[in-house]
This record gives sequence, C-alpha cells and structure tokens, in this order.
Amino acid sequence: MSEIWKFLTKPIFTLPAYTRTLCVAVLVFVGMAYVGYRISAPLVYRYESSKQFESLGKSEAANLRSSVLILYKLDMSRVLVPPKESNLRENAVGIESAQNNTPENLKEVVELQRAMDYLALSRLEESADSMHAAADLRSARAILQSLGWRNLSDQELAAFADEQIKWKVK
Repeated sequence: MSEIWKFLTKPIFTLPAYTRTLCVAVLVFVGMAYVGYRISAPLVYRYESSKQFESLGKSEAANLRSSVLILYKLDMSRVLVPPKESNLRENAVGIESAQNNTPENLKEVVELQRAMDYLALSRLEESADSMHAAADLRSARAILQSLGWRNLSDQELAAFADEQIKWKVK
C-alpha cells in the first residue's frame, strides 16, 4: 500500500531550482511597473494640462479656467438641486456669496441663476408662507430688472418659475 501511495503522490514533473527565483523576479518587476505607472500618471496629467492653455497667457488661462469652473457649478446646481425650499434657498445664498469671485463677463449669468432660484422659491412658498414668497418674488423681479427684462408681470414670472420647476422635476 505504501508503494502505491508513493506512486500516487509523486509529482508528475519537477520544476528546476531557479523557477522560484524567476517567479519572485517577475512579481517584483510587475509590482515596480505598477508603482511607476501610479506615480507617473498624475505627473504626466499635470504636465499635459498645464500645456493645454499654453497659447493663452497665464492670466487669460486662469480666467478661462475659473469661468469654466463657475459655469460648470451653475449648470450642476441647476441640474442637481432638487426643487425644495431649503435646497433652493441654500443654492441662492451660495450663488450670492460666490458672486465676489465671479469674472465680470459672467456676473449676469450668475445673477440669472440666482433670480431663477428666487422665482422657484416664491412659487414653492406661495401656499405655505406668502410673506417669504412675496419677498423672494421682489428679489427675483429686482434682479431680472437689473438684467434688462421688461415684461415682469406676476403671471409671466409665475409661468417662467413653473417651467423651471417642471424641468427640475423631470
């Protein structure tokens, strides 16, 4: 029985002695390649991103980057902020506080977004708190008048606010 057992447990073939060393060397090589990639990828990305706006001057590139960032934040706030009173009020206050860092050519866009938030707030607060709703409607009307809007009747503003709320709910 012991001879059969020896025969069954005998390896079919044996690996040379250097196989273990070779496996360790391959693992070290793969590990170092991965570490090198993880270190170099961010560095290459930073270098390439710094060269993207090379044709612009440093101040122009910084202005472009800040403008794109502001527009991106406005767009995301329009899409992601649910039409609830607390969220819209936080968004309007956040936009108002961020206005100091806004370039001159984007101030009107930021103001329009703030007016839209106040309009949506006034529509949502209309049934619950008419005093706040009236204050928000006055704020929105003042902002829109400063932007050059002419037809600012209550019906037109209510229809515009309803469209904005419906768009956010979809």
